[in-house]
Amino acid sequence: MHCNLKTCCCSFGILGVAVSGLSALVIEAEDAVITSADIKADVDASIGFYMDGKEGFNLTWTVNAEGGSEALEFRIKVPSSTRSMGVFVNDSQVGVVSSSSTTWEAQTVSAVLNSGTNTIELRDSEGTAELDVDYLSADSISLVRDGVYLEAESMSLDGYVLESFDEASNGSLARLSAAIGSVETTVSGISDGNYDLGVDYWDESDGVSAFKVFVNDDLVDAWYADRFLGNAGIDASNRIRREIKQVPLESGDVIRIFCAGDGGELGRVDGIELLTPLTPSALYSANWNTDGTLSDLVLAGVEHLDTSNESGMQLRVFDGYAVDERACDDGTSRAMVVDLTDTAIGYAKLTLRTDVYGQHMFVRLVDCVGIPRNDDSINFQLQIPFLTAFNVVALDDEIAVETVDNTLIVDWNALSTRGRLPSGGIALYANGSEQENESALEEIIATHFHLGGSTQGIVAHWSLDEGGGTTALDSSGNEYDATVPAGFWDVGIDGSALRFRGSGDTALIPAAAFSDIDSQISIALWAYGGTTQPAEDSVFYAENETGDRVLNIHLPWGNGKVYWDAGRSNKFDRISKQADEVDYQATWNHWVFTKDAIAGDMKIYLNGSLWHSGTGYTNLISGITEAWLGSSNEPEVRSYDGMLDEVILYNIELSEVEVGLLYGNYILPQDYSAWLLNYAELGDTTFAGDSEQDGIQNGIEYVLNGNPAQVGDTILPELDAAGEHFVFTFKRSAESVPFTSQVFQYGSDLIGWTDLSLESTDAPELVFGSVVEGLQSVTVNLSKDLAVDGKLFGRLKVDQLP
Repeated sequence: MHCNLKTCCCSFGILGVAVSGLSALVIEAEDAVITSADIKADVDASIGFYMDGKEGFNLTWTVNAEGGSEALEFRIKVPSSTRSMGVFVNDSQVGVVSSSSTTWEAQTVSAVLNSGTNTIELRDSEGTAELDVDYLSADSISLVRDGVYLEAESMSLDGYVLESFDEASNGSLARLSAAIGSVETTVSGISDGNYDLGVDYWDESDGVSAFKVFVNDDLVDAWYADRFLGNAGIDASNRIRREIKQVPLESGDVIRIFCAGDGGELGRVDGIELLTPLTPSALYSANWNTDGTLSDLVLAGVEHLDTSNESGMQLRVFDGYAVDERACDDGTSRAMVVDLTDTAIGYAKLTLRTDVYGQHMFVRLVDCVGIPRNDDSINFQLQIPFLTAFNVVALDDEIAVETVDNTLIVDWNALSTRGRLPSGGIALYANGSEQENESALEEIIATHFHLGGSTQGIVAHWSLDEGGGTTALDSSGNEYDATVPAGFWDVGIDGSALRFRGSGDTALIPAAAFSDIDSQISIALWAYGGTTQPAEDSVFYAENETGDRVLNIHLPWGNGKVYWDAGRSNKFDRISKQADEVDYQATWNHWVFTKDAIAGDMKIYLNGSLWHSGTGYTNLISGITEAWLGSSNEPEVRSYDGMLDEVILYNIELSEVEVGLLYGNYILPQDYSAWLLNYAELGDTTFAGDSEQDGIQNGIEYVLNGNPAQVGDTILPELDAAGEHFVFTFKRSAESVPFTSQVFQYGSDLIGWTDLSLESTDAPELVFGSVVEGLQSVTVNLSKDLAVDGKLFGRLKVDQLP
């Protein structure tokens, strides 16, 4: 990202960033008023960028201070020789910083600051101002900037709890109490317009949490907390501000911070500050007409587009569940998605967005579908007629860019060789050389769009949440309901799941579900393998009218290999890979199997990441007349031993990004350790512990959804002896099932006990209810003939699985 500011004054940047080894507040050079400098990229700079000073270089920060003596630390380096700049406070020179180092070093100047507002400047007073400047740091200063602070403790918490911390903005913060969670607030009382969002969080050294920020469910930024600052605890050195530039906001908008924790890093959040943008939004912007044409393209404050001509784009968006095509619904920058209406190029999906500093406009091709194979007459071109010339960097080797008669022509020209458009894009910018800009480009994950339009790509979704009966409903709306002649309903990753017991169990999928599947397919599912795995069985199988295999998934086969078979001509296409036991036995895993017969690609994804792939597989996936879930075409001998949940069938190839979003869309069950995070005050945290001394062990509290910090016995099994049987009932946490061994014990004398495993899914004494709000009812029916002298005792015994 490059800005060549010879005579103008602008402000950019991210403020309030703590850097490893520092307890002082860091204010980026990009947050100053800048004269005659370029923004350059450097992985060793505090946020990846710094100011490259030119002749006449000046930086001016306006800060608040407590007053008194202050050590001002400047992180600087030089491209060559020795360079110096004067340090001025409130227009008086207090010292000089000088460097001959080509790597970053700290230079400190002492100064007396006023209580309140001060100006701190680096001036070209020494005649050798071409310093590289990363940041200014001091103990008791803060950047002066208008903003509204939204405290985390005032937000709605989901999977988060509050935690006291003196150095948090209001004495408290929000931290994860589950594996994932979010904090959410509704914006009110603001003027409509663009804001910079300053997200304050802690980046600890004992994990790499993932953060996402949404506005009205639209993703605007995502990042990993992977800077490993300070220590494993929280202090001033690892409190970070992530600034998200130029986000359109209006009263009533909902801002949500999502976090998936990792290790001991619990996604701690202090709050969000809504800040007036340092960079005016008019400097870099693009707007759309309601008919899907570009209405303007402003780079560095200059309108470049010839609006008498037309240009349009379309974006393919994966929202974590289905692939949608979004159309422009108004002419504002909040809807930066439009449709290409020309038939020949209507398959192309592109997006236009700005980089983190608002200096580049990115035009990126996301994907395309439906391009006829071997048709080299179809190509794709994006034409942008312009009034004022601008520069362009191609982000893909297979993109050709040229200018013809005041029209920028971007040509994706690999159709004839690959059968489809390659991914790639261009970046438009107004200043700087191509080489300088190419080294400075940083594409953000954020994409602004309004939801709308119909869902495409998803064929069927068997959520398997019925919890009983012989029908697995298709929740996609396409009515491809599956029939369950043999199988058992159990606790799943989300609600209930289907358990297959290795002999005879299956579910029948209607053949009509495959009528629109030809060259592309994706099958997503959650699997929990039984103790007999690896076994010679299938979890998904389909055949044609002659009984030939078209689709098959061994998860795994008896040799421990995972096999993915898809497409048939004289034989089926196959890829396979040896799996580890943790991938298929006694734990939930998310698998996605994809194929694109046009490109010849077959892929297997495990828990959101690419696990295995192969090329050269071009057999089409067509002609399916029968299909099975949980078995092969021979359920009696090839039925799966384990559970399946959340099975989704697509008629497209999901991309790696889309698979990751799908995986991240699920809330994973809390194991015992994660559950304990809800009770930080607990003294004895062992599974067998009982801190409140009410006779109920922590492990029982975990399974029965109790509170280990409060005395009470209302969660224990209840007995109804009024009928023909002794009936014991209780509710258990569905999340606890994968992580514990649960046994109901009964006996007549409190000495000898008979075990009844709650995993005995076909035991006549047991009745399991559906999972409702994370809880499942369990009923144990015991004959009164088991009693001695009219007495029969029952209890629940749980053990933590390794």
